Amino acid sequence: MTYYDEIAPSYNQLYGEEQRKKLECIKQYIKEKRSDKILDIGSGTGIAANYFNCQYTGIDPSQELLRQTKENVIVGKAEELPFEDNFFDILLCITAIHNFDDPEKALQEMKRVLKKEGKLVITLLKRIPSYEFLKNLIFKHVKGLQIREEEKDIIFLKL
Repeated sequence: MTYYDEIAPSYNQLYGEEQRKKLECIKQYIKEKRSDKILDIGSGTGIAANYFNCQYTGIDPSQELLRQTKENVIVGKAEELPFEDNFFDILLCITAIHNFDDPEKALQEMKRVLKKEGKLVITLLKRIPSYEFLKNLIFKHVKGLQIREEEKDIIFLKL
């Protein structure tokens, strides 16, 4: 059982408000169409599904977190995305990349499943020990990023 499986019953209480604030901010930048396909990597309880009016898919390794959503979600890891190349119009990775076993492989997978002109949003907590490493890794793998600095996070946007 993982940490997130253990805290699943109280996840929304612990992190819900913080996640919603990030999503409110992100929503200002993402102009989705109803026909867009969005992938939420590290979707947890599916909070992001309520923010976008398009075809939502969430993926998370914690089955216990996923049980709390009625959205289209699957158990899986960012490093092995079970989707075709160039499939998604929008990709979200909200406060999750620091939990991945292999963030570089996850970034390669994100690029693979995102359409060439797709939109990408990654948030990174400033206070984590791996902050500089992950920030540099994101810049290495994703070109043309815009940055928005928030209180606790940096938001990387490819629009």
